[in-house]
Amino acid sequence: RRKRQRQVLSFDDLLRLVDEALAGAGGPALAAAIRERFPAALIDEFQDTDPLQYRIFQRIYRRCDECGLFLIGDPKQAIYSFRGADIFTYMQAKNDAGPQRIHTLGTNWRSSTRLVAAVNHLFSTAQRPFVYDQHIPFVPVDANPRADERPLKIDGQIPMPLCFRFLETRGRALTRRGAITANAAREAAAAVCADQIARLLSLSARGRAMLGDAPLQAGDIAVLVRSHNDGLWMQRALRTRGIASVSLSQQSVFDTLEAEALQQVLTAVNDPGNEGRLKGALASGLLDWPAEQILALDDQAQQREAALDRFHAYRDLWLRRGFQRAFFALIEGEGILERLRADPDGERRLTNLLHLGELLQAASRQFAGPERLLRWLADQRCGLDADDERLLRLESDEALVQIVTIHKSKGLEYPVVFIPFPWVGGTANRGPVVFHAPDPPYPVYLDLGSDRLEAHQALAAAEELAERLRLLYVAVTRARHLCVLTWGRINNAEHSALAWLLHPDPGQDPPRSLMKDLTEDEIRARLEALADGAGGAIEIKTAAEEPAPALESADKAGEALSARQFTGRITGDWRLTSYSGLLAGMDAERPDHDPEPSAETTDAPSAPVDAVFRFPRGTVAGQCLHELLETIDFPVAEGPALAEAIQRHLARYAIDAAWQPAAAEIVRRTLDTALNADGLHLRAIGRPDRLDEMEFHFPLASLVPSRLAGVLADFAGYRSTGQGLHFDPVQGLMKGFIDLVFRHQGRYYIVDYKSNHLGDHLQDYGPRQIKGAMAAHRYDLQYLVYTVALHRYLAQRLPGYRYGEHFGGVYYLFLRGMHPDHGPSQGVFFHRPEPALVEALDRLFAGKN
Repeated sequence: RRKRQRQVLSFDDLLRLVDEALAGAGGPALAAAIRERFPAALIDEFQDTDPLQYRIFQRIYRRCDECGLFLIGDPKQAIYSFRGADIFTYMQAKNDAGPQRIHTLGTNWRSSTRLVAAVNHLFSTAQRPFVYDQHIPFVPVDANPRADERPLKIDGQIPMPLCFRFLETRGRALTRRGAITANAAREAAAAVCADQIARLLSLSARGRAMLGDAPLQAGDIAVLVRSHNDGLWMQRALRTRGIASVSLSQQSVFDTLEAEALQQVLTAVNDPGNEGRLKGALASGLLDWPAEQILALDDQAQQREAALDRFHAYRDLWLRRGFQRAFFALIEGEGILERLRADPDGERRLTNLLHLGELLQAASRQFAGPERLLRWLADQRCGLDADDERLLRLESDEALVQIVTIHKSKGLEYPVVFIPFPWVGGTANRGPVVFHAPDPPYPVYLDLGSDRLEAHQALAAAEELAERLRLLYVAVTRARHLCVLTWGRINNAEHSALAWLLHPDPGQDPPRSLMKDLTEDEIRARLEALADGAGGAIEIKTAAEEPAPALESADKAGEALSARQFTGRITGDWRLTSYSGLLAGMDAERPDHDPEPSAETTDAPSAPVDAVFRFPRGTVAGQCLHELLETIDFPVAEGPALAEAIQRHLARYAIDAAWQPAAAEIVRRTLDTALNADGLHLRAIGRPDRLDEMEFHFPLASLVPSRLAGVLADFAGYRSTGQGLHFDPVQGLMKGFIDLVFRHQGRYYIVDYKSNHLGDHLQDYGPRQIKGAMAAHRYDLQYLVYTVALHRYLAQRLPGYRYGEHFGGVYYLFLRGMHPDHGPSQGVFFHRPEPALVEALDRLFAGKN
């Protein structure tokens, strides 16, 4: 319903609507029109489709001899069920096509001849290697005729292309059944693979590991894992051997622990007087203070005050110099860089942190001020936006060993591949299950506990095993020359794909492996038998964790190097500033927000006082009202549409829904109150005549407090405006956001919404009270900056622009005090700065005074 009201469609909606249209009365005509425009359709990667998409194409192209529907896919690589891909749709399509219309590509264009032979042997000797053998048989393929033109050679010899490193149980932590525990197996397998990689790179440095005519590089080696956590095991093992690596991931940087910790720390920076938030920040994963050290702050006033002072300084820097300066000051002041570098996963974590800082700096241009930027960060962590800029970045651009999830590796290839944990990912499901019926058209069912639950769990287990087999196939076929796996008697390995390939139970359907009941010698013997029948393409070796040869570095002997001395000059006063920056030290970052209220004011209104005055105060409530007024269309903002918009914004800002009537009344009064004697009101301003949240940046020449105060002192009514300013000299850009610019009868007006609470009665928002609020918060300086910004903007964009003719003036609307019965006499401040003052400020900011 909300999507309909907002007139938005998702990709799933597009598919659903097309499917419904094809099924409706006009479906045949729609299908004919699509066929006429596209008489042939070719769908690649069809193994990753779903029933809805297939049904759409069936309705368009079935029973049409003049058209062609070509479905191209490899069911052995269908590994995206978590995204909605359904291998049973492929199986149904294969049934529909019939055997005469099925064609198989018989050449592997990636791997070397012997590696192709090894993979053929591994899967062709297994019973039902992909479980659903009738629909997904394994068909051996041939190698590319040119597959061996650039072979991998170690000491002049081509190594066995498919290698198993066997983890013996001796000397390792074991379960009661005598299997290696999962963690011990991971640690051992990671160490074995890291040693092998170190050996290859050491030999390459000596010219003894060659890929064609070139030495094997670290970037030629990939480690394939099931999850990010498995990748961390490998990354740590490689790092302890001095080998750098990078991990490829589709994870959003906002889903990382660094994002959570940074949000916690920045929240404390924005509220530095809150000791609870400060302690939470100190305990976060970025600052990582021990619990006893945090507890000791209660008795160590000097250390507590020092921490509070630092956080106050960060916030002050954020307000005066912008987010980026505060961000890097925080990193330096709290020793975050050194702390992360000492972590085994430090390079990954530091990359994430700097990535987050860059995204926050970019967002700070639109979401000025700590509160708005923190709200944006919270939204991103909730997944409200998604784009490629948010994906985790590589830790380095160098050609390093790549750690890649199997899902991410699909479609890629690497000269050398290590699969350290091929047993990971399989467990028995003992609860409710989702499964497909075993017969066409393979409908999907959910069993929450029927009397056939056990049988349905077996069907679901078969589906999960089949997907694990496809994942294994994708992993081993990423290699061009060498693929190395670790194996052994490992706890829960019996549920893995490799266990089914090597030790199937022929009497079981759905399938299971016999590995759980085998001894270590029997498991090893099966591997040896596999290698014996592979014609020299498969090798089995005991996994020995022996120190690899030290990596050799290039010869650094020669001329001593020294850093070039910098003789230039870096000016420290060029920066972005704002109205808030001009009021440095005067807490002007919250010009339209009250002090945070006591907790009880966020509950539903209960006092007889007008609910408009009882509406929650503080930063969050002010932002909520601002954003609400930005998003609604003034002329039609009423009734259910307005109520739905208000409910959405209240929920977004975690304000009790019981405040909806009060918020609606604030909006009604704001839009329907006359702003001048001529009856101008915002309700009459349509979208074409308004610009919300107008962002501006204009050049600012060298500006010091005395010059600004001097210009303002020349104009009556502004002599006090320039007094008491203590900002540092600044040049660069003046930035800001104007809540609303609107056009009426050829004139342009500035509007700033103020949610300040001046009292619980309309008379508290009269001219005298509003004048006091304007002076107390230095809003006069704010609207002068805004006026210069709009003045410059109109001069560039409006032909024949003249201030006296086109600039209408400035409105400050104190939302709680506006009422249609009182017009501009309550809650409305209006002023039109005289042209000479605006011109003088324009010249001052341009450096012409």
